[in-house]
Amino acid sequence: MATTQTDFRHGLVPKTKDAKTGRDILHRSTDRASLVQQAKDHARQFEDGLKSATRGIAGAKFDSVRAAKDPKRLDEKVKDEAQPIHTIPDILAGRISIDSPEAHKRTADSIRKHFNVVRDVDEFDKGDPDTGYRVHKMQVKVTPELSAEAHLVPKEVLEANEKQHDVYEDARDAELDGKDGLAVKKTKQAKAINDAAMDAFNARNEVGKSDKEGGRGESPEQAAGGGLKSSPASSPSPAASNDVAKKEVKAGTNVRLKDGTHAIVAYAPPPKAPIPMYRLRSTNDGKTLHVRARDIDGVTVLPGDWIGVDIDKTLAHFTTFKGATNIGKPIPEMVDKVKQWLKEGEDVRIFTARIAHDPTGAARKAIEQWCEKNLGMKLPITNNKDDKMRLLYDDRARQVEPNTGKVVGDDSTEAEGSVREPAAVTPPARAAGEGKEAGTNSSIRPGAGYSQSVGNWQTGLVAKAS
Repeated sequence: MATTQTDFRHGLVPKTKDAKTGRDILHRSTDRASLVQQAKDHARQFEDGLKSATRGIAGAKFDSVRAAKDPKRLDEKVKDEAQPIHTIPDILAGRISIDSPEAHKRTADSIRKHFNVVRDVDEFDKGDPDTGYRVHKMQVKVTPELSAEAHLVPKEVLEANEKQHDVYEDARDAELDGKDGLAVKKTKQAKAINDAAMDAFNARNEVGKSDKEGGRGESPEQAAGGGLKSSPASSPSPAASNDVAKKEVKAGTNVRLKDGTHAIVAYAPPPKAPIPMYRLRSTNDGKTLHVRARDIDGVTVLPGDWIGVDIDKTLAHFTTFKGATNIGKPIPEMVDKVKQWLKEGEDVRIFTARIAHDPTGAARKAIEQWCEKNLGMKLPITNNKDDKMRLLYDDRARQVEPNTGKVVGDDSTEAEGSVREPAAVTPPARAAGEGKEAGTNSSIRPGAGYSQSVGNWQTGLVAKAS
Protein backbone atom coordinates (compact mmCIF):
# COMPACT_ATOMS: atom_id res chain seq x y z
CA MET A 1 0.00 0.00 0.00
CA ALA A 2 1.47 3.36 -1.01
CA THR A 3 1.17 6.21 1.44
CA THR A 4 2.06 9.85 1.50
CA GLN A 5 5.01 10.43 3.81
CA THR A 6 4.17 12.21 7.02
CA ASP A 7 6.17 15.32 7.87
CA PHE A 8 7.16 14.72 11.49
CA ARG A 9 9.23 17.87 11.89
CA HIS A 10 6.54 20.41 12.67
CA GLY A 11 3.95 20.09 15.42
CA LEU A 12 2.74 17.24 17.60
CA VAL A 13 0.10 15.66 15.36
CA PRO A 14 0.92 14.00 12.02
CA LYS A 15 -0.59 15.99 9.16
CA THR A 16 -1.20 12.87 7.05
CA LYS A 17 -4.01 10.37 7.64
CA ASP A 18 -4.66 7.02 6.07
CA ALA A 19 -7.15 7.56 3.26
CA LYS A 20 -9.31 4.51 4.03
CA THR A 21 -9.46 4.60 7.84
CA GLY A 22 -8.77 8.24 8.72
CA ARG A 23 -6.18 7.10 11.26
CA ASP A 24 -2.95 9.04 11.82
CA ILE A 25 -0.01 7.74 9.82
CA LEU A 26 2.73 7.20 12.41
CA HIS A 27 5.38 5.33 10.42
CA ARG A 28 6.94 6.06 7.05
CA SER A 29 6.73 2.47 5.88
CA THR A 30 3.95 -0.01 5.20
CA ASP A 31 6.34 -2.97 5.34
CA ARG A 32 5.32 -4.85 8.49
CA ALA A 33 8.43 -7.05 8.61
CA SER A 34 10.71 -4.05 8.27
CA LEU A 35 8.96 -2.07 11.02
CA VAL A 36 8.98 -5.05 13.38
CA GLN A 37 12.70 -5.62 12.75
CA GLN A 38 13.50 -1.94 13.26
CA ALA A 39 11.65 -2.07 16.57
CA LYS A 40 13.85 -4.97 17.69
CA ASP A 41 17.04 -3.32 16.43
CA HIS A 42 16.37 0.05 18.06
CA ALA A 43 14.70 -1.01 21.31
CA ARG A 44 17.87 -0.45 23.33
CA GLN A 45 18.35 3.00 21.80
CA PHE A 46 14.75 3.87 22.71
CA GLU A 47 15.30 2.56 26.25
CA ASP A 48 18.45 4.65 26.65
CA GLY A 49 16.52 7.73 25.53
CA LEU A 50 13.72 7.14 28.05
CA LYS A 51 16.24 6.59 30.85
CA SER A 52 18.05 9.77 29.89
CA ALA A 53 14.76 11.69 29.82
CA THR A 54 13.87 10.59 33.37
CA ARG A 55 17.32 11.07 34.86
CA GLY A 56 17.23 13.55 37.75
CA ILE A 57 13.42 13.85 37.87
CA ALA A 58 12.10 12.96 41.31
CA GLY A 59 9.07 10.68 41.03
CA ALA A 60 9.76 9.48 37.48
CA LYS A 61 11.07 5.94 37.03
CA PHE A 62 11.77 4.06 33.82
CA ASP A 63 9.73 0.84 33.85
CA SER A 64 10.23 -1.15 30.65
CA VAL A 65 10.48 -1.28 26.87
CA ARG A 66 8.67 -3.90 24.81
CA ALA A 67 10.64 -4.51 21.64
CA ALA A 68 8.37 -7.05 19.97
CA LYS A 69 4.60 -6.78 19.93
CA ASP A 70 2.80 -10.13 19.99
CA PRO A 71 2.42 -11.15 16.31
CA LYS A 72 -1.05 -12.54 17.04
CA ARG A 73 -2.13 -9.18 18.46
CA LEU A 74 -0.68 -7.39 15.43
CA ASP A 75 -2.72 -9.69 13.22
CA GLU A 76 -5.86 -8.81 15.18
CA LYS A 77 -5.22 -5.10 14.82
CA VAL A 78 -4.51 -5.29 11.09
CA LYS A 79 -7.12 -7.86 10.04
CA ASP A 80 -9.92 -7.73 12.63
CA GLU A 81 -9.74 -4.10 13.74
CA ALA A 82 -8.82 -2.58 10.34
CA GLN A 83 -5.71 -0.80 11.62
CA PRO A 84 -3.14 -0.44 8.82
CA ILE A 85 0.36 -1.33 10.03
CA HIS A 86 1.67 2.21 9.48
CA THR A 87 -0.99 3.58 11.88
CA ILE A 88 -0.36 1.22 14.81
CA PRO A 89 1.46 3.25 17.49
CA ASP A 90 2.92 0.56 19.75
CA ILE A 91 4.99 -1.63 17.42
CA LEU A 92 7.75 -0.42 19.76
CA ALA A 93 6.63 0.87 23.15
CA GLY A 94 8.06 1.92 26.49
CA ARG A 95 6.63 2.78 29.90
CA ILE A 96 7.54 5.21 32.67
CA SER A 97 6.07 5.15 36.19
CA ILE A 98 4.99 8.59 37.43
CA ASP A 99 4.73 9.32 41.15
CA SER A 100 3.22 12.83 41.16
CA PRO A 101 1.58 15.47 38.94
CA GLU A 102 4.80 17.51 39.00
CA ALA A 103 6.83 14.48 37.91
CA HIS A 104 4.34 13.99 35.07
CA LYS A 105 4.83 17.51 33.75
CA ARG A 106 8.60 17.48 34.09
CA THR A 107 8.89 14.08 32.42
CA ALA A 108 6.69 15.10 29.49
CA ASP A 109 8.79 18.25 29.05
CA SER A 110 11.97 16.20 29.19
CA ILE A 111 10.73 13.73 26.57
CA ARG A 112 10.00 16.66 24.26
CA LYS A 113 13.59 17.73 24.81
CA HIS A 114 15.12 14.31 24.16
CA PHE A 115 12.91 13.14 21.29
CA ASN A 116 11.10 14.43 18.24
CA VAL A 117 7.47 14.03 19.42
CA VAL A 118 5.14 13.38 16.49
CA ARG A 119 1.88 12.86 18.39
CA ASP A 120 0.86 13.76 21.94
CA VAL A 121 -2.28 12.30 23.58
CA ASP A 122 -2.63 13.19 27.26
CA GLU A 123 -5.18 11.09 29.19
CA PHE A 124 -3.14 11.12 32.40
CA ASP A 125 -5.79 12.84 34.54
CA LYS A 126 -9.15 11.81 33.07
CA GLY A 127 -8.28 8.54 31.39
CA ASP A 128 -9.81 6.69 28.48
CA PRO A 129 -13.57 7.37 28.34
CA ASP A 130 -14.41 3.66 28.21
CA THR A 131 -11.77 1.84 30.29
CA GLY A 132 -10.61 4.71 32.49
CA TYR A 133 -6.96 3.80 31.84
CA ARG A 134 -4.78 6.79 32.73
CA VAL A 135 -1.80 7.34 30.48
CA HIS A 136 0.00 10.12 28.66
CA LYS A 137 0.93 8.68 25.26
CA MET A 138 3.81 10.40 23.47
CA GLN A 139 4.67 9.09 20.01
CA VAL A 140 8.36 9.72 19.33
CA LYS A 141 10.49 9.30 16.26
CA VAL A 142 13.09 6.50 16.56
CA THR A 143 14.25 5.95 12.97
CA PRO A 144 13.39 7.73 9.71
CA GLU A 145 10.65 5.11 9.21
CA LEU A 146 9.62 4.03 12.73
CA SER A 147 8.14 5.87 15.69
CA ALA A 148 7.56 4.45 19.17
CA GLU A 149 4.94 5.03 21.84
CA ALA A 150 6.11 6.21 25.27
CA HIS A 151 3.57 5.73 28.08
CA LEU A 152 3.66 7.95 31.17
CA VAL A 153 1.49 6.10 33.70
CA PRO A 154 0.47 7.07 37.27
CA LYS A 155 2.26 4.81 39.74
CA GLU A 156 -0.88 3.27 41.26
CA VAL A 157 -2.43 2.71 37.82
CA LEU A 158 0.73 0.95 36.68
CA GLU A 159 0.70 -1.26 39.77
CA ALA A 160 -2.91 -2.23 39.03
CA ASN A 161 -2.17 -2.73 35.34
CA GLU A 162 -1.70 -6.50 35.40
CA LYS A 163 -5.15 -7.09 36.90
CA GLN A 164 -6.78 -4.39 34.77
CA HIS A 165 -5.13 -5.54 31.56
CA ASP A 166 -6.42 -9.09 31.98
CA VAL A 167 -9.96 -7.73 32.31
CA TYR A 168 -9.38 -5.39 29.35
CA GLU A 169 -8.23 -8.29 27.17
CA ASP A 170 -11.34 -10.25 28.17
CA ALA A 171 -13.46 -7.28 27.09
CA ARG A 172 -11.61 -6.95 23.80
CA ASP A 173 -11.91 -10.68 23.03
CA ALA A 174 -15.61 -10.62 23.85
CA GLU A 175 -16.10 -7.69 21.50
CA LEU A 176 -14.24 -9.46 18.68
CA ASP A 177 -16.39 -12.55 19.27
CA GLY A 178 -19.59 -10.52 19.11
CA LYS A 179 -20.42 -11.01 22.80
CA ASP A 180 -21.51 -7.43 23.40
CA GLY A 181 -23.02 -7.97 26.84
CA LEU A 182 -19.86 -9.58 28.22
CA ALA A 183 -17.71 -6.91 26.55
CA VAL A 184 -19.65 -4.12 28.30
CA LYS A 185 -19.43 -5.92 31.64
CA LYS A 186 -15.67 -6.44 31.40
CA THR A 187 -15.09 -2.87 30.22
CA LYS A 188 -16.91 -1.54 33.29
CA GLN A 189 -14.78 -3.78 35.52
CA ALA A 190 -11.59 -2.43 33.92
CA LYS A 191 -12.80 1.14 34.41
CA ALA A 192 -13.57 0.49 38.09
CA ILE A 193 -10.04 -0.85 38.64
CA ASN A 194 -8.46 2.13 36.90
CA ASP A 195 -10.66 4.70 38.64
CA ALA A 196 -9.80 3.24 42.04
CA ALA A 197 -6.08 3.28 41.25
CA MET A 198 -6.24 6.92 40.13
CA ASP A 199 -8.20 7.84 43.25
CA ALA A 200 -5.33 6.38 45.29
CA PHE A 201 -2.79 8.38 43.24
CA ASN A 202 -4.74 11.60 43.77
CA ALA A 203 -5.25 10.94 47.48
CA ARG A 204 -1.55 10.30 48.06
CA ASN A 205 -0.67 13.50 46.21
CA GLU A 206 -3.52 15.45 47.85
CA VAL A 207 -4.79 16.48 44.43
CA GLY A 208 -7.70 18.89 44.86
CA LYS A 209 -7.26 19.18 48.64
CA SER A 210 -5.91 22.73 48.49
CA ASP A 211 -8.83 23.90 46.40
CA LYS A 212 -11.35 22.36 48.82
CA GLU A 213 -9.66 24.09 51.74
CA GLY A 214 -9.87 27.50 50.10
CA GLY A 215 -6.95 27.45 47.70
CA ARG A 216 -3.27 27.85 48.15
CA GLY A 217 -3.37 31.61 48.46
CA GLU A 218 -0.83 34.05 47.05
CA SER A 219 2.57 35.00 48.31
CA PRO A 220 3.44 38.71 48.43
CA GLU A 221 5.50 38.13 45.30
CA GLN A 222 2.53 36.57 43.49
CA ALA A 223 0.25 39.39 44.55
CA ALA A 224 2.59 41.98 43.03
CA GLY A 225 2.02 40.79 39.49
CA GLY A 226 0.68 44.04 38.09
CA GLY A 227 0.01 44.18 34.38
CA LEU A 228 3.29 42.65 33.23
CA LYS A 229 3.15 39.95 30.61
CA SER A 230 4.13 36.75 32.35
CA SER A 231 4.41 33.08 31.74
CA PRO A 232 1.06 31.41 32.49
CA ALA A 233 2.84 28.83 34.60
CA SER A 234 1.96 28.14 38.20
CA SER A 235 4.48 28.23 41.03
CA PRO A 236 7.32 25.76 40.52
CA SER A 237 7.84 22.78 42.72
CA PRO A 238 10.50 22.92 45.47
CA ALA A 239 12.71 20.78 43.25
CA ALA A 240 12.40 23.23 40.38
CA SER A 241 13.05 26.22 42.65
CA ASN A 242 16.14 24.56 44.06
CA ASP A 243 17.36 23.86 40.52
CA VAL A 244 17.13 27.54 39.64
CA ALA A 245 18.70 28.59 42.93
CA LYS A 246 21.74 26.43 42.27
CA LYS A 247 22.38 27.93 38.85
CA GLU A 248 22.87 31.66 38.45
CA VAL A 249 20.49 32.95 35.80
CA LYS A 250 22.35 35.59 33.80
CA ALA A 251 21.76 37.42 30.56
CA GLY A 252 22.27 34.93 27.74
CA THR A 253 21.28 31.90 29.84
CA ASN A 254 18.88 29.39 28.29
CA VAL A 255 15.95 28.68 30.60
CA ARG A 256 12.80 26.57 30.60
CA LEU A 257 9.52 27.97 31.97
CA LYS A 258 6.87 26.00 33.83
CA ASP A 259 4.60 25.96 30.78
CA GLY A 260 7.31 24.31 28.69
CA THR A 261 8.44 27.49 26.91
CA HIS A 262 12.16 27.74 26.24
CA ALA A 263 13.70 31.20 26.27
CA ILE A 264 16.94 33.17 26.46
CA VAL A 265 17.43 35.66 29.29
CA ALA A 266 17.75 39.20 27.89
CA TYR A 267 17.83 40.93 31.29
CA ALA A 268 18.43 39.52 34.76
CA PRO A 269 17.67 41.59 37.93
CA PRO A 270 20.24 42.32 40.64
CA PRO A 271 20.77 39.39 43.06
CA LYS A 272 19.10 41.23 45.98
CA ALA A 273 16.06 42.50 44.08
CA PRO A 274 13.00 42.06 46.37
CA ILE A 275 10.85 40.76 43.50
CA PRO A 276 13.21 39.50 40.78
CA MET A 277 11.76 40.13 37.32
CA TYR A 278 13.43 38.69 34.23
CA ARG A 279 13.02 39.80 30.63
CA LEU A 280 13.23 36.86 28.25
CA ARG A 281 13.07 36.21 24.53
CA SER A 282 11.11 33.08 23.72
CA THR A 283 12.95 30.67 21.44
CA ASN A 284 9.53 29.27 20.48
CA ASP A 285 8.16 32.37 18.77
CA GLY A 286 10.64 35.22 19.47
CA LYS A 287 8.24 37.12 21.73
CA THR A 288 9.40 39.10 24.77
CA LEU A 289 8.28 37.75 28.15
CA HIS A 290 8.47 39.25 31.62
CA VAL A 291 8.58 36.58 34.31
CA ARG A 292 9.50 36.15 37.97
CA ALA A 293 11.97 33.66 39.39
CA ARG A 294 9.09 31.38 40.38
CA ASP A 295 8.09 31.04 36.69
CA ILE A 296 11.49 29.62 35.72
CA ASP A 297 11.51 25.85 35.89
CA GLY A 298 15.23 25.45 35.35
CA VAL A 299 18.34 26.36 33.45
CA THR A 300 18.60 24.17 30.40
CA VAL A 301 20.23 23.63 27.09
CA LEU A 302 18.15 24.31 24.00
CA PRO A 303 15.36 21.76 23.46
CA GLY A 304 16.69 18.46 22.23
CA ASP A 305 20.38 19.34 22.46
CA TRP A 306 22.79 16.56 23.31
CA ILE A 307 26.54 16.15 23.24
CA GLY A 308 28.16 13.03 21.84
CA VAL A 309 31.54 11.88 23.16
CA ASP A 310 33.58 9.07 21.64
CA ILE A 311 35.13 6.54 24.03
CA ASP A 312 38.35 5.23 22.42
CA LYS A 313 41.18 7.81 22.25
CA THR A 314 38.79 10.54 23.44
CA LEU A 315 37.53 9.49 26.87
CA ALA A 316 39.72 6.43 27.27
CA HIS A 317 43.27 5.55 26.20
CA PHE A 318 43.47 3.20 23.21
CA THR A 319 46.51 1.72 21.47
CA THR A 320 45.61 -1.71 20.10
CA PHE A 321 42.35 -3.62 20.03
CA LYS A 322 42.15 -6.08 22.95
CA GLY A 323 38.53 -7.13 22.71
CA ALA A 324 35.13 -5.45 22.67
CA THR A 325 34.91 -5.29 26.46
CA ASN A 326 38.44 -4.01 27.09
CA ILE A 327 38.32 -0.23 27.61
CA GLY A 328 41.40 1.80 28.46
CA LYS A 329 42.18 4.07 31.36
CA PRO A 330 40.34 7.42 31.53
CA ILE A 331 41.83 10.53 29.92
CA PRO A 332 41.57 13.08 32.77
CA GLU A 333 41.11 16.23 30.66
CA MET A 334 38.14 14.85 28.75
CA VAL A 335 36.64 13.07 31.75
CA ASP A 336 36.68 16.36 33.67
CA LYS A 337 34.88 18.11 30.80
CA VAL A 338 32.14 15.49 30.72
CA LYS A 339 31.69 15.63 34.50
CA GLN A 340 31.31 19.40 34.30
CA TRP A 341 28.72 19.13 31.52
CA LEU A 342 26.73 16.61 33.54
CA LYS A 343 26.91 18.91 36.55
CA GLU A 344 25.53 21.74 34.41
CA GLY A 345 22.61 19.58 33.30
CA GLU A 346 23.80 18.77 29.78
CA ASP A 347 22.57 15.62 28.05
CA VAL A 348 25.79 13.72 27.32
CA ARG A 349 25.85 10.44 25.38
CA ILE A 350 28.60 8.01 24.48
CA PHE A 351 28.93 7.98 20.69
CA THR A 352 30.86 4.90 19.60
CA ALA A 353 31.09 2.28 16.86
CA ARG A 354 31.83 -0.39 19.50
CA ILE A 355 28.11 -1.20 19.70
CA ALA A 356 27.61 -1.44 15.92
CA HIS A 357 28.28 -5.18 16.06
CA ASP A 358 27.38 -6.13 19.61
CA PRO A 359 24.76 -8.91 19.40
CA THR A 360 25.23 -10.02 23.02
CA GLY A 361 25.34 -6.50 24.47
CA ALA A 362 28.73 -7.21 26.06
CA ALA A 363 30.39 -4.07 24.67
CA ARG A 364 27.50 -1.87 25.79
CA LYS A 365 27.62 -3.33 29.29
CA ALA A 366 31.39 -2.77 29.48
CA ILE A 367 30.97 0.87 28.45
CA GLU A 368 28.21 1.39 31.02
CA GLN A 369 30.43 -0.05 33.75
CA TRP A 370 33.33 2.14 32.62
CA CYS A 371 31.12 5.25 32.73
CA GLU A 372 29.74 4.37 36.15
CA LYS A 373 33.26 3.92 37.51
CA ASN A 374 34.89 6.96 35.90
CA LEU A 375 32.02 9.43 35.38
CA GLY A 376 29.86 8.51 38.36
CA MET A 377 26.86 7.37 36.30
CA LYS A 378 25.81 5.33 33.29
CA LEU A 379 25.37 7.39 30.13
CA PRO A 380 23.19 6.64 27.09
CA ILE A 381 25.21 4.90 24.37
CA THR A 382 24.57 5.26 20.66
CA ASN A 383 26.21 4.96 17.28
CA ASN A 384 23.49 7.01 15.56
CA LYS A 385 23.40 10.75 15.02
CA ASP A 386 20.13 12.67 14.84
CA ASP A 387 19.25 16.31 14.24
CA LYS A 388 19.26 17.01 17.99
CA MET A 389 23.01 16.40 18.40
CA ARG A 390 24.65 19.75 19.09
CA LEU A 391 28.29 18.74 19.54
CA LEU A 392 30.42 15.66 18.98
CA TYR A 393 33.83 15.14 20.55
CA ASP A 394 35.85 12.55 18.65
CA ASP A 395 39.49 11.91 17.71
CA ARG A 396 38.81 11.33 14.01
CA ALA A 397 36.89 14.30 12.64
CA ARG A 398 37.99 17.35 10.72
CA GLN A 399 36.24 20.70 10.81
CA VAL A 400 34.51 21.74 7.58
CA GLU A 401 33.11 25.19 6.91
CA PRO A 402 29.32 24.95 6.51
CA ASN A 403 28.08 24.74 2.92
CA THR A 404 31.54 25.25 1.37
CA GLY A 405 33.36 21.92 1.54
CA LYS A 406 36.44 23.76 2.81
CA VAL A 407 38.41 21.94 5.48
CA VAL A 408 39.46 24.29 8.27
CA GLY A 409 43.21 24.15 8.81
CA ASP A 410 44.14 23.48 5.19
CA ASP A 411 46.25 26.40 3.95
CA SER A 412 44.80 26.03 0.49
CA THR A 413 41.22 26.54 1.64
CA GLU A 414 41.56 28.54 4.83
CA ALA A 415 39.46 31.69 4.89
CA GLU A 416 40.56 34.82 6.69
CA GLY A 417 39.60 34.72 10.37
CA SER A 418 38.75 31.01 10.39
CA VAL A 419 39.71 28.79 13.30
CA ARG A 420 42.86 26.71 12.78
CA GLU A 421 43.53 23.38 14.35
CA PRO A 422 46.83 23.15 16.25
CA ALA A 423 48.34 21.10 13.43
CA ALA A 424 47.32 19.58 10.15
CA VAL A 425 46.15 16.00 10.38
CA THR A 426 48.11 13.33 8.55
CA PRO A 427 46.20 10.67 6.64
CA PRO A 428 44.65 8.36 9.25
CA ALA A 429 46.11 4.92 9.80
CA ARG A 430 44.32 1.86 11.16
CA ALA A 431 45.62 -0.05 14.14
CA ALA A 432 45.57 -3.80 13.71
CA GLY A 433 42.09 -5.14 14.43
CA GLU A 434 40.91 -1.73 15.49
CA GLY A 435 38.63 -0.61 12.67
CA LYS A 436 38.91 2.97 13.96
CA GLU A 437 41.12 5.65 12.43
CA ALA A 438 43.35 8.11 14.21
CA GLY A 439 42.88 11.85 13.97
CA THR A 440 42.58 14.86 16.24
CA ASN A 441 40.17 15.66 19.05
CA SER A 442 37.32 17.84 17.83
CA SER A 443 33.88 18.89 18.94
CA ILE A 444 31.48 18.36 16.07
CA ARG A 445 28.29 20.15 15.14
CA PRO A 446 26.02 18.27 12.74
CA GLY A 447 26.14 19.83 9.31
CA ALA A 448 24.90 19.33 5.80
CA GLY A 449 27.91 17.25 4.83
CA TYR A 450 27.61 14.77 7.68
CA SER A 451 26.57 11.18 7.15
CA GLN A 452 27.14 8.00 9.11
CA SER A 453 26.07 4.45 8.56
CA VAL A 454 26.11 1.94 11.38
CA GLY A 455 29.73 1.29 12.30
CA ASN A 456 31.05 3.24 9.32
CA TRP A 457 32.28 6.76 9.99
CA GLN A 458 32.46 9.25 7.17
CA THR A 459 34.35 12.49 7.59
CA GLY A 460 32.07 15.09 6.01
CA LEU A 461 31.64 16.82 9.40
CA VAL A 462 31.25 20.35 10.60
CA ALA A 463 33.61 20.66 13.53
CA LYS A 464 34.88 23.09 16.10
CA ALA A 465 38.47 22.32 16.96
CA SER A 466 38.98 21.80 20.68
